[in-house]
Amino acid sequence: MSWATKKFTKFLVENAGNNLWEKDDLFQMDQLFCPKQNELEFAIRRIYAARGGATHGGRTYPPSVAIGIGPTVPVDALLDLNLETVEGPLTPIPPIVWFERLVSSAINNFVREIATNEIHEQ
Repeated sequence: MSWATKKFTKFLVENAGNNLWEKDDLFQMDQLFCPKQNELEFAIRRIYAARGGATHGGRTYPPSVAIGIGPTVPVDALLDLNLETVEGPLTPIPPIVWFERLVSSAINNFVREIATNEIHEQ
């Protein structure tokens, strides 16, 4: 992981907030396709590895990234699931909409923290 990736990963982990793990009225995805709270950093690293492979290695993204918030799931995404491995349970790379929610949550929490600190300092 590059320095920038490490910094962004740290930013996301530190600012994700508890609201990321609560039910959302807009992003209603099946929890099967979302990482668990204790897997957050690992999930971000897997996302960046897939992104790097797609960008620099010409590999395609796994089908699980295409899972949206609608009522249907692409068949190839379901076939891509390998929820049990020799090492234990494995979740697929989270859908793009989940990652967008993570980034949005982290940015909002970061800005809220800055604004709250500035108000208290005045």
